[in-house]
Amino acid sequence: MKTTFHNSRCLIAGIGSPHGDDQAGWMVLDRLSEKENFHYDVRKLSAPVELLDIIAGRDCLICLDATEGNGTPGTVRRHLWPFEQTWIKYNGSTHGMDLVSVLKIAESVALLPEEVILWTIEGTNWTPGAEMNPLVKKSLSKLAHHVSRDLANMPASQTGK
Repeated sequence: MKTTFHNSRCLIAGIGSPHGDDQAGWMVLDRLSEKENFHYDVRKLSAPVELLDIIAGRDCLICLDATEGNGTPGTVRRHLWPFEQTWIKYNGSTHGMDLVSVLKIAESVALLPEEVILWTIEGTNWTPGAEMNPLVKKSLSKLAHHVSRDLANMPASQTGK
């Protein structure tokens, strides 16, 4: 993954771990950052609460996270803030405090960027050391494409283009 960033106005955060389907957000960040003209600030986070230290002054935030809901493994969904957790079966998180709670805190202290998008990919396996579900792995390119399209369609004032 690239370590030099030319654009700090928009943050793309992958929330995950190296285990099973939880790798999805991180793997999509790797794919995006390998593109030649991709100059956004990308961060691999182990817990949503880490966002509170890095979102101040941002105009947009795109989060990528594997979730367990009611769909087929590999299903990709887009959620605009404000969103509720009604699309997740388990309202907890393998990462401590869940993303919705963290974003509500950020909003209450005026840290939340103007544009917040959450891209989720349906997963099934969070076991330490497990391989990624083949259906989830197959959908990573689709998710990367959707994120790239979102960035291309944002106003220059949000992305710094």
